[in-house]
Amino acid sequence: MNTDFTNPPIDVHGLPRIEDEQFVPLDANFLRSKLVGDGILAVFVVAGTAMVAAGLSQTGGPVWLPTAVGAVLFLLVVVAAVLQTVAVNHLGYLVREHDLTFRQGVISRVTQTIPYNRVQHVGIDRGPVERIYGLATLRLRSAGGVIGIEGLAVDDANRLKELVVARAGTEGAITHRANAEAGVDVGDENRPW
Repeated sequence: MNTDFTNPPIDVHGLPRIEDEQFVPLDANFLRSKLVGDGILAVFVVAGTAMVAAGLSQTGGPVWLPTAVGAVLFLLVVVAAVLQTVAVNHLGYLVREHDLTFRQGVISRVTQTIPYNRVQHVGIDRGPVERIYGLATLRLRSAGGVIGIEGLAVDDANRLKELVVARAGTEGAITHRANAEAGVDVGDENRPW
């Protein structure tokens, strides 16, 4: 029986804190796209309110009711725009040697980290609004779930995708070789790495 196995405790207070790292903010066009969407919604609220109020004034109905509802809706759009600004300013990603981390949230912070050797699929999504603003969303899929990083400039998304794909292959090959050398069953030898 092999008695070389050791498992000493690790002092968690001495570990580096990811919160202390410098996260990369998202592209400034991401906030602009969100605010333009809010502005368009505000225009529809004001126009809809004006049309309903004008229709009611023709029939002698209560103009104050649609005006009050429109004012409340407009105020909600303004509050949503302010909250989006704060939320976008708290988004960021961190590229490290062995993993990629995405941070989001103001009140409830969510930090997701995916090691490159766990990535199963990398994709770039570009909806119509993203194409207008030159943005893209990088999606990383693993057995543990999906991390989607919105608001990246297209060039940044493509560079990150290439990095993750290259590192996933390299990290996978290193892990595969280390497991094989340690005598761990590595399964199928026909892997891409």
